[in-house]
Amino acid sequence: MITIDGLNRNYLYTIDPGLSGTGYAEWHPSGELRRAGVFQEKLEDANRWWVRGGLMAGRLIRLLLPMRHSNAVIEFPMYMESVAGLAASKGSTLKLAFLIGCYAEAFRRRGCVVQLVTPLDWKGQLPKDVVIRRIHRVISEEDCNAYGIRSHAYDAVGLGLWVRGKL
Repeated sequence: MITIDGLNRNYLYTIDPGLSGTGYAEWHPSGELRRAGVFQEKLEDANRWWVRGGLMAGRLIRLLLPMRHSNAVIEFPMYMESVAGLAASKGSTLKLAFLIGCYAEAFRRRGCVVQLVTPLDWKGQLPKDVVIRRIHRVISEEDCNAYGIRSHAYDAVGLGLWVRGKL
């Protein structure tokens, strides 16, 4: 678990970036989940992804309108090359790292303290279905459905629960 100054006094935004969609969760200072979802823009659709990343970060910030002096925790990828070398050959890790940099800078400019966390840090090597079951122990499946939590949003919610010491 990481230590975040002012965690119980500030809003928390947890982000699970992805090239096919970015999961997000917003947490009230009390620890209550306020909203979660998936930002559906795709970085890989752009010919000039370095420009597109900045535009996507701006749109995510406008969607969330993060509170000043809040905290943002963003999942940062670990380099894991597949047997076929697909991750390296497509440049996906580089694009994702760039997108995370755009998100981090957008939050920072909004007055947020930004921290990066690897998947290994917060969930180890647990498969997604196990993470989802653990989330359902804290937030019922019915409530997750009511919030519209799906795909990448589950990781953003799991990351937020981990930051708050509940996962």
